[in-house]
Amino acid sequence: MHEIAHEADALVHMCSNISQKPLNPGHAALNMGHLELGALGRDARVNTLVVSHINPGPDRPGVREHLIAEMGEIYSGTLIWVEDLMEFEIGDGKAGEQLPITEKERR
Repeated sequence: MHEIAHEADALVHMCSNISQKPLNPGHAALNMGHLELGALGRDARVNTLVVSHINPGPDRPGVREHLIAEMGEIYSGTLIWVEDLMEFEIGDGKAGEQLPITEKERR
């Protein structure tokens, strides 16, 4: 993953669990916790880290802010904690122009 993410403008990555929380081996092998994701963003020198596919446990008020603060101690770039139906604009390579990406277009 480090090679793919290396110096990316933005990395959208699933963060389905809280680091250091016990997981079954199958889930742990395929998923990354919030601290590991922060370290990936730092080590790969990613400009913007977009945290997605967040389970309800980590996404509770209070917990969310704590996890974001912990990630911010590791990763110093722009950190976006996504919410359902959030939309982003992505450039098409032409300076100054943005292409909107909506929920309908993603399907």
